[in-house]
This record gives sequence, structure tokens and C-alpha cells, in this order.
Amino acid sequence: MAGVYRRDAPITVRFGAIGVLLFAATDAVNHIRWLHPMPADASLLWAGVARTVFSLSLGALLAWGIASMHGLFYFLWFALTILMSGVELGLALWRLVSTSPTISSIKSGGALLVMGLVWLVTSALLLAPASVRAFWSRGQFRDVG
Repeated sequence: MAGVYRRDAPITVRFGAIGVLLFAATDAVNHIRWLHPMPADASLLWAGVARTVFSLSLGALLAWGIASMHGLFYFLWFALTILMSGVELGLALWRLVSTSPTISSIKSGGALLVMGLVWLVTSALLLAPASVRAFWSRGQFRDVG
């Protein structure tokens, strides 16, 4: 694992990259867990197999890029995090104000709680001043444009 991290990467970046990989793995396990009650049809290939592989591959790629301190991967993670936060907040507000009987609350299980905690800890690590400073000064932010 020593070859994956850049030597001057702070500990917050190192643990943040592990958190990104753990989040992707937890998401993949959650997709596989929901496969079992799904009816077998054409959407099973996308919902079960392709989406799980895509999610895990993207998470591994982001974790590698962040561990290698490539600014583009850090920026992509940040953009996806902002997008995910906005969507989750919007859905929560929509469910709160909606009066439709067809829209019900989502039952949250242990996997969603673990994913939320991993996401919060990872975000705290990667948005820590040491991480942002490391990507800004030693990362390749200026080479992206």
C-alpha cells in the first residue's frame, strides 16, 4: 500500500482515500443486498450487476486518485459529494412536504447508517484544512486547467 500514497500526503488524505474506498465497498454491498428481493427481469442486469461494478470501480478510481494526490480526482470527489448532498436534501424536503399517499418514507437500515457515517468521516477528513492545503500546494490543482 506504500506505493499508492504520495510520500507527502498528510494523514487526513490517506485516511480519506481509505474512506472513499470503504464508502464504495459499502455501497456495493448495499446494492447486492437489495438484489435478493428484486424480481428477475431485464433491469436486474443494470440494477444488480452493472451498477454495482460501476459504483465500486468509480470509488476505487477516486480513492486511488485522492491517495496519489491528483487534484482532478479530489475535485471530482468534491463535486460528487456536493451533488449527492443536494439530492439527498432535496428528496428529504420533498418527502416532508409531500402529501401524496404514494410517496412514503424510505426505511433506513444498518447499511445506510454505516454509509452515512463513513461519508461524514471521509468528508471531514478530506475537507480538513491539512487536506485542502496539501492538494492546493502539492497536488496538481493548477495543472487541471
